[in-house]
Amino acid sequence: MTGTVTRAFEIARAGTCKNVEDIKRQLKREGYSSVDEHLNGPTIKKQLAAAILAA
Repeated sequence: MTGTVTRAFEIARAGTCKNVEDIKRQLKREGYSSVDEHLNGPTIKKQLAAAILAA
């Protein structure tokens, strides 16, 4: 299984999610654990938001 953060960026770049919360929900559906712990920092949220916008 891909790492949580790596998979979060894959999802963000795919253009299927509108925000970080959507990414978190998708990761949880895919069976990833500790999603909130991995994606709650301000820097990672900004990076994921930028990836979503660029998609």
